[in-house]
Amino acid sequence: MKIFELFKKFFSSKRRLIIVSSVAGIIVISLVVAFFLSSLPQKHKSIENVEISFQQGAFDPGNYPVISPVTNDSTQYTNLTAISSFVGIPYMLKWKSGTNSMTRSPVIISIPIPSEYYLGPNQSNLEAFEIFHDGTVQSLYGGQISEINGKPYLTVMTYFPGIIALRLKTYNVSYGLIPLNKTSNLQSNIVIVPGENANFSGILPNFSFNFWVQDFPNYNIYLFSYPLTTYRDSSFTSQMTAYFGSSGYDSYTQYVGNLLSTLLGTLQGKTYIFAQGIGGLISRYAVESNPSAGNVKKVILFDTPNDGTNLASAYTISNLYNAGNEFVSREFGLPVNSVKYILSTAISYLYSLNFFAKDLSPNSSFLQRLNKMSVPPGISFITIAGTNPGISNSNFGSLTSTFPELITNLGDGIVSIKSATDFGSQKFIFPYSFSDIFIHSDVIKLLTNLVSTTTSSTLTFKSDNFPQTIQSTSTKVSTVSTRAMTYKYLSEGDYIIKKATPGIFLKKIYSIPVPGSGKLEVAPNGTYIVSSNDAYYLSLGGNAKIYSGNVRFSNLYNGNLYLITGNWQILKFDGVLATFQGTLTSMNYRNVFVTGKKIYTLTQNATSTVLSENDRVLLTLPGIGGRMWYMPSINSFAIISTSYISLYDLNTMTATFFESMEDLMRKIGMKSDQTLFPFNSVFVSGKTMYLLSSNYMLLAIDTVKKGVQIIGNGDIGNGKILPYGNYFIVTGDHTLNFYDMVNRVKVPVYQIVNSQIIDAVTYNSYLYLITVKGGVYEIEIYKN
Repeated sequence: MKIFELFKKFFSSKRRLIIVSSVAGIIVISLVVAFFLSSLPQKHKSIENVEISFQQGAFDPGNYPVISPVTNDSTQYTNLTAISSFVGIPYMLKWKSGTNSMTRSPVIISIPIPSEYYLGPNQSNLEAFEIFHDGTVQSLYGGQISEINGKPYLTVMTYFPGIIALRLKTYNVSYGLIPLNKTSNLQSNIVIVPGENANFSGILPNFSFNFWVQDFPNYNIYLFSYPLTTYRDSSFTSQMTAYFGSSGYDSYTQYVGNLLSTLLGTLQGKTYIFAQGIGGLISRYAVESNPSAGNVKKVILFDTPNDGTNLASAYTISNLYNAGNEFVSREFGLPVNSVKYILSTAISYLYSLNFFAKDLSPNSSFLQRLNKMSVPPGISFITIAGTNPGISNSNFGSLTSTFPELITNLGDGIVSIKSATDFGSQKFIFPYSFSDIFIHSDVIKLLTNLVSTTTSSTLTFKSDNFPQTIQSTSTKVSTVSTRAMTYKYLSEGDYIIKKATPGIFLKKIYSIPVPGSGKLEVAPNGTYIVSSNDAYYLSLGGNAKIYSGNVRFSNLYNGNLYLITGNWQILKFDGVLATFQGTLTSMNYRNVFVTGKKIYTLTQNATSTVLSENDRVLLTLPGIGGRMWYMPSINSFAIISTSYISLYDLNTMTATFFESMEDLMRKIGMKSDQTLFPFNSVFVSGKTMYLLSSNYMLLAIDTVKKGVQIIGNGDIGNGKILPYGNYFIVTGDHTLNFYDMVNRVKVPVYQIVNSQIIDAVTYNSYLYLITVKGGVYEIEIYKN
C-alpha cells in the first residue's frame, strides 16, 4: 500500500510526469533507430574470394553471417569427405551469435569455381550443397553462374548455418519452348508450364512416354523449360540482371514470364496453356502483361498461388522454427510430430523454390503488381484446385488458419483452395493433391472438354465399327457390326469371333484326390496347394502338409514357392524343405511377390496404388483397389487400379504401357455409369494384353497403338486366363473357352467340366485344375 501511495504521489506532479515520459520516449526512439540501423541491407566479406549478402531483417540486431574455409586437417573436413565427394574448398558458414537459428530471408553466398571445373559462361557441371549441423545434406537449388572481377562464381542461397561445398553434377537442360509433339502448324497448340512439381512436364517417374502427348494426340504440345531448380548459366544471369536494371524490378518470376510472353508470339494457331504452381504465376504475367503475344485462348491454372502460399513465407516459418518444436507444440496445441511435419515441408519447399520463393510469399510485391493487372478480353483464365493435402493427419490445431495449405478440404498440400481459386472466370475443385491432381482421368476429361472446339452440349465419345464374323447354328456366315475402339484397330488385324458350342478340346488324362483346396502352383519338383490356413506339397510319393498357419500371400518363382505368413515372415520352399528369408516391416500390402532377394509390394494411399521393390517406389498409379500379376515370359508386372492399367517392365525398370480405365471404356462404347473393374485375370502375349473382367467380358488391347477389341462378352467364364502353347484358355466355374492367338480366332467349342473349378494353371503342355464335387477335392490334368 505504501508503494502504491509513493507511485501515486510521484506521478501526481506534472513536471515529473513530463520528465519520465520524455525519458521513456528517448529510450523507445533509440531502440527503434538501433533496430533500423542493424537491419539495413548488409554485405559481409570475411575471406578473400567469397561474398555474402543478406537483406534487412534477416537477422536479429547484432547478428550476421561469418564464413571461413574448412581446412583439410579439421574434423569438419574429415566428416565432409565421409558424407559426400566435393571439389574445391569447402566453407563453414556460421552466425555470429553461435545459434542454429533460421534466417527470416535468405543469405546469398557466392563461391569461387575452381578453374579446372569451369566450362565457360554458358555451361554448368557443378552444384552447391550444404551439410547442416544434424548431418542432413541439402542441395542448394537454382544457383546462378556469374563472373566477378573476371573470375567465375556460383551464387546460391540458404537459411541455415552449415558446411557449404561444390560437387560435380551432370546437367542436360535446354530452355525455351521444347516441342513434345508437333503435328501441323494448322493444329492448335498446348503449352505446358510446370512449376516446382517436375512431373507436371508430362513424364511420371519410371514412365517412358509423355502423358500430355498421349492424352492430347491431335495438338502441338510444347513444354516451356526455364531454370527453376537447375542452375542458370552466366548468359542467362547477365540477361536477367540487365532486365532487373531496366525494369526496376528484381522478380525472377516476372523475368521468366516476360520470356514466355516473347516465345508465345512465335506460335501459329490457337494456343492453350496448362500451368501449375509458380508456372501459373509465370503464365499469368506472360499473358496479362502482353495480351497480343500469341493467339492464347485459355490459360488453365493448376494449384496456382494467386494470393501466395504461407509455405513460401520464410518470415513465418523462421519464427516457428526458432521458437522450438516443444514451444510451438504447447502454444498451438498440436503434436510435436505435426510441428516437425509443417516445418520440414515448408523448409523443403523454400529450398526447391530458391530465388523464386519471395514472389510466392503472401502479399509479395510481385503478387501485388500481378493482381492489379487487368484480365485481357477474349482470354479465359480457368483455375483448378485440390482439396487433399496427401497426409493422413492434418489436425494442426490453431495453426490451421496459418497453414490452410496442409488441411484437408482447405488446401492441396502446397496451395490453399482460396489462393488457387481467387482468380479466373471458371473454377473447379477436385479431391486430389498438388502432386497428382493432373493425372486423374476426371481432370483429363475436363481439360479435353475445355480445349475442345466442340460445344459441351454436343461433345460425345464416338466409337468406330469393325467387322466381325459370327458362325450361326446353320453354319452360314454373316457379317455384323459392333462397337469397338475410338482410335485404331489392333495392329495385327481383327479377332474373328465365332459362336462356340459344347465340345471337347482337351482330354482329361488323370485325376487324384487331394486333402484340401486353395491356390494351385505347379513346379518342376512337384505341385503345391496353398490356402489361407495351410500349404501342401504333392509329389509321386503322395502329399505332405508343409505349413500350417495363416498365409497372407504366396507366389511361385524359379520353381520355388514363397509364402508370406500371418506374422509377415517370408518362407521359401523347395519341395518340403523350408528356409527363412526375412520379415516384412510394413503391414498394409495389397499384394506381395518375392523373387529371391527382391520383394515387390503393392500398397495404396488415399488416391493412388504404389508398386515398390524392397520398399523403393517404382511406380505410382492413380486409383485405388490395386492388384498385380507377374508375367514371367516378359519379366513384367501388370498392375490394375480403379483408374488405370499399367505394364511395368522389370528389365528396363519402366512402365511400358499406361491406359486410363475411362479411355478403355470409351473405346469399347461403355457408359460412364458402367464398370469393367475389377479384373480377375491378365495375360500378355507379345504386344497384346488380354484382360478378363469380373463381369464376363474379355478384352484384347494393343499395348503399342492402344487399340481395343471385345473378344468375349457373356459367353465366357470369369476365372483365369492361362497360356497354352499358341492358345490361351479362359476358365469359368464349370467351363473352358479357347482362343487361337496365331490365327486370331475364337475356337468354336467350349468345354464343360463336371466339377466346380477352384483354381487352374498350365504347365508345359498340360492344364491342371483343382476341383470340388460332393465335398471331394481333386486335381484334374488335361492335355490336347
